[in-house]
Order: sequence, then structure tokens, then C-alpha cells
Amino acid sequence: MTRNAAKVDDLKKAELGEESADRDLMWVMSAPQGRRYIWRELGRNGLFSQTYSPNNSDHCFKAGQRNAALALLADLMRVTPDDYLLMQAEAIELEKRNTIENEETTNDD
Repeated sequence: MTRNAAKVDDLKKAELGEESADRDLMWVMSAPQGRRYIWRELGRNGLFSQTYSPNNSDHCFKAGQRNAALALLADLMRVTPDDYLLMQAEAIELEKRNTIENEETTNDD
């Protein structure tokens, strides 16, 4: 096998791996449970937070976490942007329901 043929084979393997990962992401995002999990992971990894900290080590750690969340967001927007919007709407609705339930529980005391 020539060097060019080996590179072509490597590229095909990489493309197949990426296509498989894209299909996996679409599968996860096709269910409400998967969308809730991804939303939690985006939040837990600091997508919606600032990374600044006066402590350099803490700042670098937070920036690394947020970078992982940004990479996941980029994949979501490339592969299944409509499901991202659905996930966001579901998260907002869940937060509203939780807020109402918490207020009712507080008022019952």
C-alpha cells in the first residue's frame, strides 16, 4: 500500500468514526431523557458561566471544562440544531414547573 492510499484509508476511518459519533448524538438527542442529560452536562461543565477566577489554576480548570461544553455545543449545532432548541425549551419549561412547585411547597408551610 502506498503512503497516499494509507492516508486515504485513515481519512475514511476518521470519517466513519465521525459519522458514527454524529448518529450517536442524534440518538441521544431524540429522547427527552437524553436531552435532559446533555443540558445538565452543558451546565455542569460551565457553558453558561464565566471562567474568570483570580486563582490561575482555578481559572484554567474552569476554562478547560467550558471548552469541553463548547465542543459539545458545536457538535449539537452542527448535527442537530433543532433538537438543541427543543432541549432548551424543555429545560425552560422544567425550570418553570420546578419554581412553581417550590413556591407551592413554601406556601404550604
